[in-house]
Amino acid sequence: MGDVQQWYDSVPVITRHYLTGCVVLTIAGNVGMISPMQLILTMAGLYRFEVWRLLTCFMFMGKLGFPFLLNMIYFYRQSSTLESQTFERRTSDYLFMILFGALLLLPIGLYFQFYLLGQGIMLMVTYYWSRMNPNVMISFFGIPFKGRYLPWVLVALNFLMGGMPIVQLCGIFVGHIYFFFVDVLPETQGVRYVRTPWFLFRLFPPELNSNSPDFANARAVYPGNQNARYRDLGPGRRF
Repeated sequence: MGDVQQWYDSVPVITRHYLTGCVVLTIAGNVGMISPMQLILTMAGLYRFEVWRLLTCFMFMGKLGFPFLLNMIYFYRQSSTLESQTFERRTSDYLFMILFGALLLLPIGLYFQFYLLGQGIMLMVTYYWSRMNPNVMISFFGIPFKGRYLPWVLVALNFLMGGMPIVQLCGIFVGHIYFFFVDVLPETQGVRYVRTPWFLFRLFPPELNSNSPDFANARAVYPGNQNARYRDLGPGRRF
C-alpha cells in the first residue's frame, strides 16, 4: 500500500487530480452511486443551473471497459511527461492549457450535443505531446512508431473498436489551436496572444511556476513581497 501511495504522490499535480476525478466519477456513475444523467453536458441541465456539468462532462468517461483503461493509461503517460518535462515548474501554464481546451470544447459540445468531452481533453493533451516529442519512438501493442502519429493511432483504434472519434478529432483540432498560438506564432511572428492569467499563479507555490515566463512577467508587474505566501499579492492591484 505504501508503494501505491508513493507512486500516486509522484504523479504531477494536475495529471494526478484530473485522473483521480476521471476514475472516481466514472466508477461512481457505473456502479449507481451517481446517475450518469447528472454528469453529462446538456443545455437543459445548464438551464436548471446545474453548473457542475461543465466540469463533470470532462471527467465522466462513460462505460467501464478496455477503452476506458486505455484512455487512462495513455493520458497518464503523455500528461505526466508533458507536465514534468515540457511544463516543468510551469504548473499554472499546464492548468491553463487544460482550461483553454475545455473552454473551446464546451461550445462545440453544446452545439453538436456531445454529452461527454473527456476524450477531447485527452486527445488535446496527446496531440500537444506529439508536437513536443515528434521523433520519440513509442510502442503500441508491440508496433513501434514515432510520437507524432500517436493521436491518429488512438483515433483509428477508437474507430476500429466501433466508436465514432468525432470528439477525439475535436480535441486534436483544439490542441492544434493551442499549439499555433503558444508555439508557432511567437516563434514565427514574435507575438503572443495567449498568456496564462495571473490568478492561476495564485493557486500554487512560486516554486511550481519558477520556469514560467508569464509568472516572471506577472511578478514584475505585481512584485509584492518576495517572502510572502504565494496567495498574497502584496500591495497594489488585487483580483
